[in-house]
Amino acid sequence: MWAETGVRNARQATGKRRTIAANGMGDRCREFGVVVSAVGPREPVGGPGPSGLLLSGFAYNAGLKATLWSAVPYATGFAALPALVSAGTQPPSWPGWWVLLVGASLGVGAHFANVLPDAESDRAEGIRGLPQRVSPGVTAGALVALTTLSAVVLIWQGGASARWVTVPAGVAAVVSASAAALFVLRTPAPVWPFRLSMIAAGLIAIGLLGALQGN
Repeated sequence: MWAETGVRNARQATGKRRTIAANGMGDRCREFGVVVSAVGPREPVGGPGPSGLLLSGFAYNAGLKATLWSAVPYATGFAALPALVSAGTQPPSWPGWWVLLVGASLGVGAHFANVLPDAESDRAEGIRGLPQRVSPGVTAGALVALTTLSAVVLIWQGGASARWVTVPAGVAAVVSASAAALFVLRTPAPVWPFRLSMIAAGLIAIGLLGALQGN
């Protein structure tokens, strides 16, 4: 997963076709993880969080990336990242269902956004993951729906004491995802949908931290 990210980046820089199929999940998790690590635990955390992230990457590279189930490693990998935040709270605890759901929905959205620049060449090379099987309209709808789901669950389950951060973060994330969807519909091979989706993910991560620290 992480090694293949370099292949995707090199291809985007030179315009050459890649020889290894990849969707760059490593960069996506790393960039979301930057936000989580910046506001999360300051000490190393073990347990199911890091293990889930690693297993997700292995499963993706083992072949799921070219199947209808390509979004599953993104869902489990992104869910593992907010689990690290929850594990770093005092006292440490297993995250609630809603924390995992927020991370998983963001991960699937990032998968859809990340594939967009290379969707046509992916299809030509026989890579038929979930995003390559659907139309741009479905992708646009998925970006908005998944981010909205994350925002609603975050505000609902984050508690009244955290709404000073969850509400503005959730609303701004939905606006960012909506802008990403517009780029999907208007621009061929777009890069901005992914960038805006990661902004949305970062906003949700900030809201998630506020919710976890407030409860």
